[in-house]
Amino acid sequence: MNAEMSTLPGAPDIASSAHASAMRRILAAILVTMFVSGLMSGVAEQRQMEEPVWWSLLSAFLLNFLTFCWFRLDRDARGLRRSMWANIAILLFGPVTILVYVLVSRPRGQKLRGLARLVGFFVLLVFAASLGMIAAAGIA
Repeated sequence: MNAEMSTLPGAPDIASSAHASAMRRILAAILVTMFVSGLMSGVAEQRQMEEPVWWSLLSAFLLNFLTFCWFRLDRDARGLRRSMWANIAILLFGPVTILVYVLVSRPRGQKLRGLARLVGFFVLLVFAASLGMIAAAGIA
């Protein structure tokens, strides 16, 4: 796979503002989902209840869907084709597959930066969930 291929026809370029805006919206939606997940978990814990099954299913679906949307958008903007196996791996083994994808898809000289940004985003995910749990302590 060559990460320096031209973009696919009709796909936004990585440097375009439309691509950056769409990526920011997807990443923000993932962070909001993690915040609400922490909130729901914290409220359930404060009330000494189990977290609602409907929320567990909905949040898992949302996180998988949003992660897949990010993957699709990034892959298309880089001009890389998505195989059926990559699509399945993103849905089943999200964090590991994304780590491998970032390392494979970034051009030489940008792999470490991509890895650092990925680790930074994972830290933000933990922070968002923690903020949700802290907010739950104030609610319940």
